[in-house]
Amino acid sequence: MAFILGGGIGVRCGKVGERPRGRCRVMMSGVVVAGAGTNLGRAAVENLKARKSEVIALVSKKSEKDQFKSQSVRCHVVNEKERDEVLKLISELEPDVIVNCIGLAFDETIEDDHYLGSVNLVDAGANAKVSRLVYVSALGAGDSESAVPFQVMDTMRPMLMDKSRSELYLRESGLDYTIVRCGPLDEEETNTPVVTEATSDCYGGITIDGLADLLCGCVSSEKAKNVTLTAVDTMKLLHVRPYVRPREFWEPVPFEVFSL
Repeated sequence: MAFILGGGIGVRCGKVGERPRGRCRVMMSGVVVAGAGTNLGRAAVENLKARKSEVIALVSKKSEKDQFKSQSVRCHVVNEKERDEVLKLISELEPDVIVNCIGLAFDETIEDDHYLGSVNLVDAGANAKVSRLVYVSALGAGDSESAVPFQVMDTMRPMLMDKSRSELYLRESGLDYTIVRCGPLDEEETNTPVVTEATSDCYGGITIDGLADLLCGCVSSEKAKNVTLTAVDTMKLLHVRPYVRPREFWEPVPFEVFSL
């Protein structure tokens, strides 16, 4: 079974960026999404349901639970910062995969100490022997700092420091993982989301649905095991050196696309 905390997916189906279609081959017996009350988490749950995957949503507030009743999705309220509570719940659920999207803050309020919640989810996953943990991080974390325009770096720095620490803790945990770094999220309809291993020259936004589809591909991809990827929309790319400017439609994408 897999669980998504905040958003995540566990099947391979069609091309990256396409909406789920009828006959999708389920790759996981279930997915738990942590942070399912966020915009990305809700999109991930919807995507998983469309792919006929078993999904369990984890939310932090009781008020967020009702939205999943109409979808017939099992939902649990959990305080990710309470270590014993998280370990107990994940142990009982016995997931195959955890997708952690808590603390994603480009389009939502940053919660204090989401690093602690991420640590608890990693420890719970190790304790439950999950097959993989997918972590939604942010462009600018870790070795991708140079990808972020300096004009916004100071504002984002506290969040990026927490994301960097969370990435490092996951890598050193011994769990199989996929880290997906993304830029600002929006709901504008585009259909060109891609992932790359590049850590610079690829700053830009991505749609919520596009990121959810990419997460789906990552969860079911052996090639995405133990790698760190950047998720962007090629129509939203910005060149950040020597100055910030939009990528022109006729310019090539400045990185190699990672094939899931």
